[in-house]
Amino acid sequence: AHKFRFQHPVFTEVEVADFNEKQIEDFANNWFVAFSKNNQEQGLALAAQFIDKLKQRENQQIRELSVTPILLNLTCLVFQSIGNFPSKRYKLDEQGLDILLRRWDETRGIKRDEFYRNLDVIHKKELLSQVAAITFERGDYFFEQDKIQRYIADYLHTLPNAITDRATLQRDSEGVLKSIEAQHGLLVERARGIYSFSHLTFQEYFTARYFVESSDPQALENLSNHITEKRWREVFLLTTEMLPN
Repeated sequence: AHKFRFQHPVFTEVEVADFNEKQIEDFANNWFVAFSKNNQEQGLALAAQFIDKLKQRENQQIRELSVTPILLNLTCLVFQSIGNFPSKRYKLDEQGLDILLRRWDETRGIKRDEFYRNLDVIHKKELLSQVAAITFERGDYFFEQDKIQRYIADYLHTLPNAITDRATLQRDSEGVLKSIEAQHGLLVERARGIYSFSHLTFQEYFTARYFVESSDPQALENLSNHITEKRWREVFLLTTEMLPN
C-alpha cells in the first residue's frame, strides 16, 4: 500500500463476527446439500444429523470452534467423512487436515506442482509442522515469502536424495509454497509477498505436532519454557492431548 497515495486516507476497522446458532445451521444445510450434489432431501437429512450431534453436550468444544466459518467447513468435512465427531479436539484438526492434504486438490481438479506431487502426506505434515513451530516460536503470525521459502528449502534439504543445488531448492520451495496455498488453503498470501496460516488454529496444531513428533529429547523441555505465556495455551492443550503419556 505504501506505493499508492490515497486522497482520503480514512479507514474504518471492522472484524468479522462469529456465526450465531442460526447461521451455523444455515451454513450446514447449504454445505451438505451442495455436497450431496444438490440432492436437497439427502443433504438436509445429513445436515440435521450434523446439527443434532453438534448440540450434544460432549461436543461443546467443537461447537465453540464452529462459530468460525473456516473451522465450521473443516467440521463439516470430518462429519461427512466419518459420520460423527472425534472425541478429542486434536482429532478434529488431525482428521480435517488429513482430508485437506489428501483429497482437497483432487476434488477441485487442481494440477499439482511436479515436485510437490512427489511429497507424501507425512512429509507435508512434517514440513508444515516445522514451518509452524519456527514461526510460532518467534511470535510471527505473518511472514515474508523469502523467509517461508527458506524454511521450506531447509526442510527439503533434509529429505532422502535431496537436491543441494541452491537455485533448484529455491525453485522447488516456491513451487511447494504455491501448491500448499492453491490446493489446501492452509497458507495464504495476505498481502503481496506476506503469508500466514489461514487460521491460527492450524499454526497451533502443527506447532503442537512438531513437539510431539520431535526426535529431540529436549523438545518438551523447550516447550515447557513457555508455560507462563498465554499465547501458548492452545499449543499446550493440544500437545498434552496428543501425547500417549
